[in-house]
Amino acid sequence: MKKMHSDRDLLILTEEKIQAGYKTEDSVERTLHWIDAWRIAQQYLDRHKTKTALDLDRSLRELAFSDWLFDFQSILYLTKSSDHDFVSKRIALCEYFIARPSSHNNPDFRVLLAEMYFARGECIKGEELFENWLSCDSQWGIGWLVWAIQYFCSDMLDLEKAERIIRRGLAVPGLRNRVMLLDLLAEICDLLGKSADAVTIRAEAQSEFKLAQRPFVSVKELQKLGAEINAATNKLAPNPTRSGTKI
Repeated sequence: MKKMHSDRDLLILTEEKIQAGYKTEDSVERTLHWIDAWRIAQQYLDRHKTKTALDLDRSLRELAFSDWLFDFQSILYLTKSSDHDFVSKRIALCEYFIARPSSHNNPDFRVLLAEMYFARGECIKGEELFENWLSCDSQWGIGWLVWAIQYFCSDMLDLEKAERIIRRGLAVPGLRNRVMLLDLLAEICDLLGKSADAVTIRAEAQSEFKLAQRPFVSVKELQKLGAEINAATNKLAPNPTRSGTKI
């Protein structure tokens, strides 16, 4: 008969596997440790249907589980192995959290899942996901933004399509993160030779940020930050902060 671990045992085992992954510099070995950690953590989450990644942050002794999830999904995508199908495990991870009742997941697994299908060249599937999610939550500005970016800065460059997606999003009343969409639209208009439109759109974006009393952050700056994060994640050196101190 298979031993039934207590909640405490599951949390300790999860943390031990995560720590073991951070202590090795071999990416495949780290990924395998973390797959084991996720298998154990999933038992805990399945036992407590309403628990979220943030709840696990409070339950673990020395780790922020939601931060680790970001590292985990990244290494599943970046690590190459002829013996293991890490990409499929990343897709399964995303689908697991998307299906859970709480939307308070970090990172946003909807974005990660759709990006994965686009990266694999399965654009129809990626399109279907965004259409379905945005039909349920049309005010999800990041969804419109990330969808458009698939045709703005990738091998599937299609500026006209990116513009159509952004304009669809901007037409939604109460759109969240609206200024980010305006900034991307201005960039697209520049590239399409619509300089006058770009100037008008940037002025609108700046005006909305001033009303919100927040500093203006352009899509280009966010992309640069994302590239820096990806570069750091690609190295994924052992992190003494994560392995010994509550984040």
